[in-house]
Amino acid sequence: MRNIDAIVIHQSLTEDGDELNYGGIVDSHIERGFDREGYHYIIEKVRDRVVAIAGRPLHNFGAHCTQNKMNHRSIGICVCGCFDHHAPSKEVYEVLISLCVDLCISFNIPANCVYPHSFFATKKTCPGYLFNITYVKNETARRIVKEIEHGS
Repeated sequence: MRNIDAIVIHQSLTEDGDELNYGGIVDSHIERGFDREGYHYIIEKVRDRVVAIAGRPLHNFGAHCTQNKMNHRSIGICVCGCFDHHAPSKEVYEVLISLCVDLCISFNIPANCVYPHSFFATKKTCPGYLFNITYVKNETARRIVKEIEHGS
């Protein structure tokens, strides 16, 4: 298994539920020359609920953030939506945070190593101006502590 020490959060830059979805992301990445989707997980609304869909296998390098060799070191999560125009829903945050907690515990990743894509790709807003990465990091950290304390 590769050494994973971070999680990088992205946005799809599309409104969730429109024409771009998991299949659209896969097609878009293949058109750009990737062998499959670049993200390890994609979070989107499917029918009436938000779900995390497994993408690229975790043992494979990502194709989502070339800066600082993050493709080699991180897990890439794309949240469907355009968060420069509206904030993610509570349900989106809940699914994302639950996934981050599971991944942080499984790979011993500190919650402060959950990054917005824009941390590395500084000319981008990804995952959006209205995406609250501080909330995601703090809530992930709080839930990790709770999991450890309760042994769940």
